[in-house]
Amino acid sequence: RFKDHVHITYMANDGKTLPGVSDESVDLVWSYDSFVHMDKQVINSYFAEISRILRPGGKALIHHAGRAHEFLWLGFTRQWGEIGKQIYKVISMKTFKDDDGWRSNVSRKLVRNLAAKNNLKVNWQKQFWEDGRIGVPRFNDCVSELEK
Repeated sequence: RFKDHVHITYMANDGKTLPGVSDESVDLVWSYDSFVHMDKQVINSYFAEISRILRPGGKALIHHAGRAHEFLWLGFTRQWGEIGKQIYKVISMKTFKDDDGWRSNVSRKLVRNLAAKNNLKVNWQKQFWEDGRIGVPRFNDCVSELEK
């Protein structure tokens, strides 16, 4: 679709790092519907890379899972099959409907902690914007704006 656009560069990565992207060369990172499926270690690795590639004042908008932080430790119940997954979904997402969309065991607070660990400031975390007309509520997701 974009093959004729010479200003676009495509790169494959290893699922944890951003090789080929120069230090402090990026103004904005946008990720929608990827981080919601990443575990803590992968998010931490990407945040280290985002911190490396963002210019000072650069921003990242990251759509991620928003489980209840105080119950992340109960994530092991997902190993108990469908009943364990349902129990954990109700406890960590406070919902009976739907499945959990294969959401990772990540909370808003965990994202803030990982951002701080990687020298990124969290400007805001929102589930809704535009006066509540737009948002990511279905799976209790969140969008965080990070800044270097």
